[in-house]
Amino acid sequence: MKEFRGSVTFLVFLYSFLTVLTLGSLALFALGLSGFRMGWAVWVMPLLLVLLLRFWWVYLKLPFIITAQDDNTLEFKSFLQVVNLAPRDIVAIRERYLLPGFFMIRHSSGKLLLTTQMTDIPELIALIKKENPAVQVSRL
Repeated sequence: MKEFRGSVTFLVFLYSFLTVLTLGSLALFALGLSGFRMGWAVWVMPLLLVLLLRFWWVYLKLPFIITAQDDNTLEFKSFLQVVNLAPRDIVAIRERYLLPGFFMIRHSSGKLLLTTQMTDIPELIALIKKENPAVQVSRL
């Protein structure tokens, strides 16, 4: 059983950054609702909060531990979900063009966003390619 772990420093930075943005936006929104004159910014804040909620959803689903099981399955653990995949179900591994440092694993029942800030990513990709030579790997 082989384990690939995400960088703790990267995760702390990512979640700290999102927390500061979220708390700042909530404070500005509350300030606007309390009567402080902010003009159009009061109406932009709900949109910003929805956008931040989307970022929280995406990044809390970001796997931080990947375990290669003895039965040739991969287990992707995140804060919100655990996904078990067989390498034969993986269709493609592609770098995200607008998100440097991230890549997408497309599989038969969906897709997973992963970060390159993990231990032994080339070894993980080689393991997937060994089990499934048909997987398309691009720009990693």
